[in-house]
Amino acid sequence: MNEIFFAQKTIRPILARLQKSFGLARRGRQAEPVHQVRVMSRRLRNMFWVFKDLFPGPELKAIERDLRMILSAFGRARDLDVEIQYLVTYQRRLRNQDGSSQIGTLIKGLRDERGACQEQFDS
Repeated sequence: MNEIFFAQKTIRPILARLQKSFGLARRGRQAEPVHQVRVMSRRLRNMFWVFKDLFPGPELKAIERDLRMILSAFGRARDLDVEIQYLVTYQRRLRNQDGSSQIGTLIKGLRDERGACQEQFDS
């Protein structure tokens, strides 16, 4: 099996999963597609590094730049998703004890910020 064929067989499924996750992340506010966009972007970046000899330098630099932009754009949304999930779990444990309403206010602010991230995905 030649190196180009192997690179195609390796990269295509990652690109397909990235494309699917990207579409799901843009359509909704679910955490998992955002996480998968980041995972697939990192995997793709690693595969381009593994097969760097097959790509001309300027093209590879452009691909790497685009992947860094994707990781950055989706990074804040992922961070917010994790923070919200943690605080919701913590708030459930507190139930109606002191601090529960303040945590609710914090969650609302984080959800508003997450909504702003979502708007960026749509543009």
